[in-house]
Amino acid sequence: MKNETLSALIDNFGPTTQYLLLGDTDHDNSGIANAVSSPKSLAAMKQAGFENLMIEYFENSRSIFDAYADHKITRDQFTDLLKHTTHSATSKARDDDLANWAADLIDNAREVGLRIIPVDGNEGYHNAPLQNERNRRSFSRLADMASQSPDLKITRSLYLETLDDVRAEMMADGSHEELRYKRKRRSEQTEFEQLDEFQKRMAMDQTSLAPRIHALAEGKPSVVFYGNWHISKKMDVDETLKILHEKDNPTSTRSSTTVINIYGENDSLGDAGMAEIRGFCREFECAVHPEHINLYLKDSDMDMGNKGFSPSLSPAPTP
Repeated sequence: MKNETLSALIDNFGPTTQYLLLGDTDHDNSGIANAVSSPKSLAAMKQAGFENLMIEYFENSRSIFDAYADHKITRDQFTDLLKHTTHSATSKARDDDLANWAADLIDNAREVGLRIIPVDGNEGYHNAPLQNERNRRSFSRLADMASQSPDLKITRSLYLETLDDVRAEMMADGSHEELRYKRKRRSEQTEFEQLDEFQKRMAMDQTSLAPRIHALAEGKPSVVFYGNWHISKKMDVDETLKILHEKDNPTSTRSSTTVINIYGENDSLGDAGMAEIRGFCREFECAVHPEHINLYLKDSDMDMGNKGFSPSLSPAPTP
């Protein structure tokens, strides 16, 4: 669709949709993320009855997002925390862009009454359940510390000290084994390692991602902004969400799950900035579902001047 706008599609499908899945086809195109996070799009989501906007960022950092949304920590504390969580896999420039994009998103969402919820589960990585629990406790502790002291600077050393303290506590009570895994930067991975990591994550989307989205939504109509590969045809995330919702809410008037894949004006099959795994994506028939809507945004629809950055490229397990 080249003559539609994102807000118009939200207006059209929103009132009957429980889960509106917005597929990010190119994580390197900041304009797509900016179009979704713009005040106009967020206002359309709220007007259509949505209460949550879920993004592809680790669910174990939820306490940080909530603390900033509720004015319990400062913007600098929030962005510093986010930059530390992505430090192990991304460049400083991208960490900065991501953190500022997320802060702007929360600010804009707060104005219209939307809650931002990170929903990525870190599946496919060694020791992921242990890392998630350790990081969840660490982020919560750091958010509490920051909320009690607006002048507290979230330094790298404080962040790592807190992770070490929580790890030691978990090992002492038997709930944590020593972590031996550290994810490589994507630039340091071989093509095989990239494909292996991608395949593991994709294989878990239907069994893990959809139930987690459904649980975190708590029955509230929600928009989900995620890499479009994760909601592709063979993964059936949209179908799984529809089944879960209808099972738990048989009388709901919002019975549908709508998928809109968002492209830049001249894009085709999105590769999320990783051409080396495009062939694997095609094996899974990404973005080739007859019921999915493909929206091509004009440059004028995307605030290219804002250095907003899609949340799904940067996050990685902490060291």
